[in-house]
Amino acid sequence: MSPRDSYNNLIRAAQANPSTFNPQQLASLIGNNYGSAISPQEYLGALEQIYGPGKNWDTAYGGTTQTTGGGGGGGGGNYVPTVTADLSGKINALNDMYNVIYQDLGNLAKEKRGNIEKSLGTQRSNLESQFQDVATQLPGQYNAQGIGQSSYYAKAAGKAQDVYNQNVEAIKQEQDQKLADLGQWYQSTMGQYQGQQAAVGATPRSVTGTAADVQGVQSGLDTRLNELGQARTGLQSQGQNIAGLAAIAPTQNTGADQLKKMLGELATSSIPDFAKQTIAKGKIQQSGQDQAFYTDYFDKLKQPTPGA
Repeated sequence: MSPRDSYNNLIRAAQANPSTFNPQQLASLIGNNYGSAISPQEYLGALEQIYGPGKNWDTAYGGTTQTTGGGGGGGGGNYVPTVTADLSGKINALNDMYNVIYQDLGNLAKEKRGNIEKSLGTQRSNLESQFQDVATQLPGQYNAQGIGQSSYYAKAAGKAQDVYNQNVEAIKQEQDQKLADLGQWYQSTMGQYQGQQAAVGATPRSVTGTAADVQGVQSGLDTRLNELGQARTGLQSQGQNIAGLAAIAPTQNTGADQLKKMLGELATSSIPDFAKQTIAKGKIQQSGQDQAFYTDYFDKLKQPTPGA
């Protein structure tokens, strides 16, 4: 029996009972056994007649017979069928994960901004309160010693105002810098993920090839989805990005060190000793620190250095 007759018998058998073969099996069988005698266009047309039109058999199961060596003219050799897989589900899942990560990043940045503003706002409020206390009590301390209208008082009041103004400006500059750092962190981190998502967007919604090729593409998308899940966990715990965010923190001032500096300046100033004692006592009381410790500390500052 000629290859043409065998082919015709096979087609008639498939037409009589289409469930005998699935389209891929039939295409493979024809390609492997009758590829040298039957053109791809002919047997692909037969597939449409048997299994229905509009199924793109030429792309689903190969528009040409493929060979693993030898043969020519579209015939002979071993036919390698191809398959088509819809990647829409996996691509949509990836895009959904990117959107969740963007939301996480926005929430983290918003929370961090609130913490920065709250911390620096507290420092600003404490500075204001401290300055108001000094402005209120300083005249009384100097008036009690009869030097309320002296250059000593004017100098102390001016210095208090300067310290206040300088610290207000320092807090403002720090807030501006920290918020700028936060903005840079947010844009940089978002940019990384947006670049990755752009690559996903360039991925075709379907892929056609051998079963191994298609499986490879699908596995690659699955791997990326798993990596994104791990990256999101890192954002919520101790990943690289969250560690970079944690580094953006306002500097905390130390009240005890400031008190020591104030007492040191007062002890070495040209104010009469009786005025120093009164002013120092008032400042120690205002500070809320250990009064016995800082009174002793101030007394030692006033003592002359041995050998001086």
